[in-house]
Amino acid sequence: AAALDRVGGNRDALAQLAEVFAQEAPALLLTAGDGLRGGDYRRLRTAAHTLKGIVGFFSADAAAAAVALE
Repeated sequence: AAALDRVGGNRDALAQLAEVFAQEAPALLLTAGDGLRGGDYRRLRTAAHTLKGIVGFFSADAAAAAVALE
């Protein structure tokens, strides 16, 4: 409900944002994992920060988890 409120009740806009998330999140998770395994903490932090911004739009709980990762 909160995400729908953020787009003024526009379900099409929310669906488009969810699609972007579905397309971008897997690559960001892989990048974060690669950074962690390779000791590239700048890469990890950048990916985690980007994920935080994306998931924060949809859920405050998910954003809190991303902040913990970051």
